[in-house]
Amino acid sequence: MILLGGAALLIGYSFLDYPLDDAFITYRYAYNLGHGLGFVYNPGEKILSTTAPFYALLLAFLTPLSENIPRLSNILGTIALFGTGLATYLLARRHNQPLPGILAGLLVVTNPITVLSLGMETNLQLFFIALAFLLYDARRPIAWGVSLGLATIIRADAVLVALVLAGYHLWKESRQWRYLPWPALISYLAIILSFFIYLIAEFGSPLPTSLSAKTAQTYLGFPDYLGWALVWGPEFLIPGWVYILMLGLAILGIRGVWSEARWLLPIILWAALHSLTYVFLGVAGYHWYYAPWALAGGWLVALGIQSLYRSMRRSTQWQRLAPPALLLILGVIFYGQVNSLWQAAASSPGPRERLYQEVGIWLQENTPPEATVAVMEVGIIGYYSQRPMLDFLGLLQPQVAQALARGDIFWSLPHFRPDYVVLGSVNPLYSYYLDPDSWFNTAYRPLQIFHDPEFWGSPITIYQRRGKLQPLAVAGRELGYRLGDGIQILRYDLDRTAMRSGGFLGITLYWKRIGQTNANLKIFAHLIDNQFRIYGAQDIEIQPSAWPLRKEISTYHFLRVEEDTPPGEYYIEVGIYDPQTLKRLLVFDALGNSTGAEIVVLQPVEIQP
Repeated sequence: MILLGGAALLIGYSFLDYPLDDAFITYRYAYNLGHGLGFVYNPGEKILSTTAPFYALLLAFLTPLSENIPRLSNILGTIALFGTGLATYLLARRHNQPLPGILAGLLVVTNPITVLSLGMETNLQLFFIALAFLLYDARRPIAWGVSLGLATIIRADAVLVALVLAGYHLWKESRQWRYLPWPALISYLAIILSFFIYLIAEFGSPLPTSLSAKTAQTYLGFPDYLGWALVWGPEFLIPGWVYILMLGLAILGIRGVWSEARWLLPIILWAALHSLTYVFLGVAGYHWYYAPWALAGGWLVALGIQSLYRSMRRSTQWQRLAPPALLLILGVIFYGQVNSLWQAAASSPGPRERLYQEVGIWLQENTPPEATVAVMEVGIIGYYSQRPMLDFLGLLQPQVAQALARGDIFWSLPHFRPDYVVLGSVNPLYSYYLDPDSWFNTAYRPLQIFHDPEFWGSPITIYQRRGKLQPLAVAGRELGYRLGDGIQILRYDLDRTAMRSGGFLGITLYWKRIGQTNANLKIFAHLIDNQFRIYGAQDIEIQPSAWPLRKEISTYHFLRVEEDTPPGEYYIEVGIYDPQTLKRLLVFDALGNSTGAEIVVLQPVEIQP
């Protein structure tokens, strides 16, 4: 216990002000609730955007202890981390295996995955899960049901632990339903159903917006659950070769689980089921998603080391080398873990986090309180700015997540048209290219630049919208044409019907997918004269196979009219084509008859002198 407490205390002190961007979304819920603004992210918007609403409520309750919510959360995470290590040790001691228990506990407490998740709800959830396993082993059903219920309302994926424990219990009790742990299940359901009813009353749904957003982010090239483990995992864990050694020991530990520690099976099965679920969901990968393996992996490595040590002790050839080999293995493993943490602590807060905080404070001090701000990463900037926020990655608004799911990250910008936009210099809006002639650079002007040469995304620029909002719909009409076999164009809106050359014409097109389509197509919009000469063109990529079936969606287009376009009457033609073959989709009328055309012509537009 002294080792576990000392390690946790040292880690907590070293990471007292460690900032994790995603956690700041939950912090803002806690801040707003603690300051009388309601249980919301943006005041006035009843949207559940955090995956940890109970954790936000807990932080709000604890704010009288400290106004510094990020630091408060890190302290709470450190206490929970120690609790997880202690529960791990106590479980081993119940089975007369204190040495593997203390080793497994230390591996959990010093694991970079758990330590670098301090600001999240992850460690508190992991503590209640570890406590539930301990209480289950001690045959205290109501207590482990309550503990597991608390873990589930902290983060809903703990329901997988309930499934594993119920299934394991049935397997132990000859698969007879009457032997289900009913007191545990009743106490568990009482807690989670009560909280879910509260979330439904508060937000209309217990499911956070961020769940669909994390799934949609894979369309932007974010690595998925397996991709993160393969691509970023080796860089996250330093040095990577230490973890190859740990993987070998963990494989050796599987035999130990089956031969002498079957009471650990629920923990191993839960970690495996957790991974399979996240792979199935197809969400983007984040390091805290692997926290179950900090607990399960710690046990497997500890049992693997014990198995290897026993084998060497039984061998007359290797017997003398067993103690120094054990010390060497332990030294290498903890060197790897501590080295990862040392490098993280030495660079915390990093240049990105420092720059984000600087941007947020500037926005708080230099923009009107009601000004809306759009950002790519909303956590730290949103917390310190305390402005109504729009998140391009869909964590805050469900409409943005829906647009991401169909591959349209640009959609939220013209739809919400925020007062300020914060963008980095590297791939700022992914699929939308912010070239000097783009609509964005006509509608927004750079206002303030923040630079840190140590941050790869530097400089960060704050853009301000120029002038008042131009209505997006001053003209339009119903269409009802079908393009190809699976896409219907319902209607359109124009933001103007008369303009001068060199400007932008805003077009909103409304679509519906009614059948099967190609995965990748392009919409084109042209400004043409009566001789079909083109005076302005824009093509945008779409993924109609990702559009919801038979539900209306919109796309925004800003057609730049060429300089020196002669005054007169022009038309807008739109259509869809396959970028691989350049073949356009045929157009059919509302009755399904072919029009013989590959374009849909919208109303006339006047180019003025």
